[in-house]
Amino acid sequence: MNGSLSLTVADRLLAEIARLAAERGPAERELPAEYERLKQRTDADYRAALKQVHAEHAAAREQAEREQDALRRGMLEKAQADYERTAVEFDRAKHAAILACETAVQTAKKRLDEAQWEAATIFDARKGEPSARLRETLERLDAGRARIEQTRAELESLLRKRRMWDGALAPLASFSASAGAAADPDAGRDFDASVENVHEGAVQIARMRTPRWFEGVARPGGALLLIGLVFAAPAAALGRSAWPWIAAAACAGLVWAVGGTWLFRRARRATAAAYRAWAERVAGAGAAYHRAVRFAEQECDRQSREICQRYESEMKRASDTFLELSAEQEARKQRELARLEEKYPPLLEAIVEERDRLIEREDKRRALLLERLEKSVYRRAHDLGRARALAAAENDRNFKRLWGAMAARWQEGVRQFEETVDAMNRLRDEQFPDWNTSDWGRWRAPTAIPPAVCFGSYALDLGRIEDGVPKDPRLLPGRTEFRLPAALPFPEWPLLLVKAGDDKAAAAEALQSALLRLLTSLPPGKVRFTIIDPVGLGEDFSMFMHLADYDEQLVTSRIWTEANHIERRLADLTEHMETVIQVYLRNEFDSIQQYNEFAGELAEPFRILVIANFPAGFTEAAARRLTSIVTAGARCGIYTMISADPGQPMPRDFRFSDLERCAFSLVRHGGRFAWEHAQFGPLPLELDRPPQPEQFTELVRAVGCQAKDADRVEVPFDSVAAPREAWWTEDSRQGVEVPLGRAGATKLQSLRLGQGTSQHVLIAGKTGSGKSTLLHALVVSSALRYSPDELEFYLVDFKKGVEFKAYAELELPHARVVAIESEREFGLSVLERLDGELRQRGEAFRRIGVQDVRGFRAAQPAAQMPRILLIIDEFQELFVEEDSVAQSAALLLDRLVRQGRAFGIHVLLGSQTLAGAYSLARSTLGQMAVRIALQCGEADAHLILSEENTAARLLTRPGEAIYNDANGLFEGNHPFQVVWLPDHQREQYLRELGEHARQTGRDEPPPIVFEGNLPADLSKNRRLAELLAGQRQPERVHAPRVWLGAAVAIKEPTSIALLRQGGANLLLVGHRAEAALGVLAAALISLAAQQARQGPAGRFFVLDGTRADAPEAGYWRRFARTSGLEISLATSREAAAAIAEIDGEVRRREQSGIDDAPPIFLVIYDLGRFRELRRGDDDFGFSLGEEKPASTARQFANILREGPAAGVHCLLWCDSYNNVIRYLDRQGLRDVEYRVVFQMNATDSSNLIDHPAASRLGVHRAILYDEGRGTMEKFRPYGIPGEAWLAEVRGQVAGGRPPVAGEGRGMAP
Repeated sequence: MNGSLSLTVADRLLAEIARLAAERGPAERELPAEYERLKQRTDADYRAALKQVHAEHAAAREQAEREQDALRRGMLEKAQADYERTAVEFDRAKHAAILACETAVQTAKKRLDEAQWEAATIFDARKGEPSARLRETLERLDAGRARIEQTRAELESLLRKRRMWDGALAPLASFSASAGAAADPDAGRDFDASVENVHEGAVQIARMRTPRWFEGVARPGGALLLIGLVFAAPAAALGRSAWPWIAAAACAGLVWAVGGTWLFRRARRATAAAYRAWAERVAGAGAAYHRAVRFAEQECDRQSREICQRYESEMKRASDTFLELSAEQEARKQRELARLEEKYPPLLEAIVEERDRLIEREDKRRALLLERLEKSVYRRAHDLGRARALAAAENDRNFKRLWGAMAARWQEGVRQFEETVDAMNRLRDEQFPDWNTSDWGRWRAPTAIPPAVCFGSYALDLGRIEDGVPKDPRLLPGRTEFRLPAALPFPEWPLLLVKAGDDKAAAAEALQSALLRLLTSLPPGKVRFTIIDPVGLGEDFSMFMHLADYDEQLVTSRIWTEANHIERRLADLTEHMETVIQVYLRNEFDSIQQYNEFAGELAEPFRILVIANFPAGFTEAAARRLTSIVTAGARCGIYTMISADPGQPMPRDFRFSDLERCAFSLVRHGGRFAWEHAQFGPLPLELDRPPQPEQFTELVRAVGCQAKDADRVEVPFDSVAAPREAWWTEDSRQGVEVPLGRAGATKLQSLRLGQGTSQHVLIAGKTGSGKSTLLHALVVSSALRYSPDELEFYLVDFKKGVEFKAYAELELPHARVVAIESEREFGLSVLERLDGELRQRGEAFRRIGVQDVRGFRAAQPAAQMPRILLIIDEFQELFVEEDSVAQSAALLLDRLVRQGRAFGIHVLLGSQTLAGAYSLARSTLGQMAVRIALQCGEADAHLILSEENTAARLLTRPGEAIYNDANGLFEGNHPFQVVWLPDHQREQYLRELGEHARQTGRDEPPPIVFEGNLPADLSKNRRLAELLAGQRQPERVHAPRVWLGAAVAIKEPTSIALLRQGGANLLLVGHRAEAALGVLAAALISLAAQQARQGPAGRFFVLDGTRADAPEAGYWRRFARTSGLEISLATSREAAAAIAEIDGEVRRREQSGIDDAPPIFLVIYDLGRFRELRRGDDDFGFSLGEEKPASTARQFANILREGPAAGVHCLLWCDSYNNVIRYLDRQGLRDVEYRVVFQMNATDSSNLIDHPAASRLGVHRAILYDEGRGTMEKFRPYGIPGEAWLAEVRGQVAGGRPPVAGEGRGMAP
């Protein structure tokens, strides 16, 4: 028997010893009588069995004959049915063959009719087409002929008006047909051309000048007479004085008559000749007309013949096809009938032969069966006689065996009982040692749940058991008195009820001992106490409060004494029971113990409710909750220990018997406790006493120390990760479903987006609650299931840390934006980009008339439109200031949340707390139906879920969460444990995803990365890389661009263009030397890259003011050597010469008017180290005496002022504003339009950039101020370039370098 300490084992042990005694006593008395009875029964059994054998033989023979007859009938009936079925099938097959042939012929006939009808229809439709075309052609030709006739008539009328017409010309413009005119296919076009030619000829005749003069004028003789009459009339009136006039008129008339006659005749001859030529054109047109008519008539005849021939051909082809198909079908029918004749008659003959064979076989089988029956009855009768003799001998042996077995069982049972009791006592001493005698310094925490918890011992005497002591001396055991461990059944018991009456000290001592046994017997962290002591105010249990020093959850923070607190704690336990029943157990598990066996690392801890001095402090409502907890608590892992005085008044409507029915009750009588139990109740009980206070405290602290580290639960990420063969196989059209953790023992909890109101997610959890792990699990699990064509990520993290860095470094294929320690401005630019994406998708949806992503992808299967998941951790950072960034972010987030659902854009916002003055509008948060709550305070529990749902406050361990997709309402709560994804495993998955993308042929663009915790990386400047590789040409030859850093937004890197105009200089101000060094080095490289692609190249001067003890000492020399740039380096001692040289070049260019000379770039690192450049009091004043030579400071000022227009630009760094004003006056500051400021006080910031913004800058941040435009831009300055990258740059710059200055129109020596 098992020697465990469970109550079941102890109960079975007592029952077993009682059973052994009850078995042995009757056996001693009954075995001899049984021997005689068996002998008589053997004889009676033989006679009855022999009679039964003969009866069974007769029945078996009759049954066999019936079965054989039925089988024979069945064979005949089956054969007949098969024959008839085959014959019917034969007839049907023949009929089907004939019917198929007839159907095919009918179909062919129908096709023939249709073909003939179609041919006739086409013939009827086309037979009139040639005549119609002929009519159309003739009408067109006649129109041309009519036009010629009209032209001839109009020309004849015109010639008559001009007196040029001659009757002999009339027959010349004849349109008669020439004999034998041949048909000509081109005659129609020739005729059209002739018509135009005739018209043009007529126009030419009409335009002849000379004939025009005679239009409407009489002949010359008549004109002479008219002139005479005109002049004769005045002469008659004037008399003799008019004769000179008359003579002149006469001479003029004569001249007109002679000349006019000559011109008139000449004009008539010219007109006649032109008309004859024109008449020949008319004749040619007539010939073309008749040829065209002839061709049109012939063409009409030919087309008519072709239509008739085609009609006859189609009719013949249809008829031939029908005859061919009819013949073919007839042949097929004959073949099919012949095949059927070959198949079915042999089948019918085979059926008859098989029937006869089976009948013959069954007749033989029947004869053999009857023969076997006869042999069987003889053999059985013989066996019965032999069995009778054997039974008598067996009876003798059995008597001896049973007597010996009875003795052996009793002795073995007693031995096992003794061994089990001894084993239980040894196990009790090992697992539950005496508090005061054991070495607790060597105590080790248990790792498994014990089946029982010992709290004392029972005294057992076998003499008190009926037949417990045998009468036969040979059966007496070695001892008859034992001590059994008193064990509290665990975890089956729901309630330990201690009824001590007025002896409250004994009751408290009993509870203390039981509680300490539970605490030290269960694995650390697997038991939690809720202690209620309204009378003692927690004094009797104060030693357990040491557990709160390690984990307050072990004792629910404190011992509760007030009525309202008691009711609240009972309500918490009731709520926990509801969660266990509805979420963990459901209909899958009977109890929390069974659930824990499957749950593994998600096993729920047991909860012990301890109540001292019940019913003190209990209201009616609290008593009802207590009854509920006691009744159903054990199934949910909640157990109760109560010390009570039944004689005290109970709360209204509360029955103490309700507790007693399900309690393990200890009752104190006569100064001792006894268990109210049928078997154990009569046994004397002695309870363990608790240890001394010092040892008690030591034990509690030891358990608390080990429990502190035992509460961590890690569900492996592999339990939710998609297998390798299932990567990128999910489809996001219907939505996104991603498992995040375990919800109970067998169920996974998934995040579901894209269906119904589950579109956006709100996550809240305090520091250490597992929020970051949840986000990582979401990203990696999603990336494993969905390809980049199905899902994209925009990851923004505002908190200090590098949680999302791995996604940038390992280039997660799904990531489009990754922001680490993001700036508010960058977060806003991410929202703006997604807002633009939302508008683009809206326009695409409108173009094709769909409403959502699912409809778009159904309408455009080839188009890519992945769902987008925007994840913003610590999103409230967007709203920490009441400025335009916060206002714009609120508006954009609201639009994305309200409209994004239709366009596949989902927003996930995470924060440590939702409390505070600055946050997103509650109306926007209210649109986010999915809520995930991790460990948080009661205030945040209201905010993340709902005002009535505070379940999140009961979450006790990292990674324990509530998933709610019902806008935070209580009915939507789904507790689960987030999977554990360590960094190394996450990075391994990301590497495998990258390899998977390469293996599948994907070439995703790298994500846009914002690393707020680091300076910007110049090597990641795409435009600069293209310039260095020769893939891009500089934008403007005389306006080189200087890249300063990465923008704090999704845009191109922050840069300035050094135009050849006043003010095109750059000033950096701030104490961060390494930041200034990185920006200036980046500036030189970007300038050199542009100069390498255009020629001739400019020159670089660097005045190095680095202190000898500075960490960056010697950098500029190393920079020049590693990068390969030709840089003229000068220390503070050499600065004056370099300034003089550059100033001289500026003045030379001004005087010579050179405006396209190679640029010169002067870099001054740490301006405050160059005292020669500091302006003096008299440097910029007036002198009345002799002109002094310009100082270095004045030369420097001249370079700043006049240099940019001549292509000479300064790039300066000064550590403070105070030093700046020592070197630059107001005019000098105006000569530097571009200013980069690092973190500084508000006053200096306002002086430099007219705004205190620089006072709020953090590490790796700067502001570019453009004074000319009055604009500011925050950016991340470039860090100091590494030597390895500079070495690569060296080769690229050298490969594209043009001639250096001095080889062309460069700087004067």
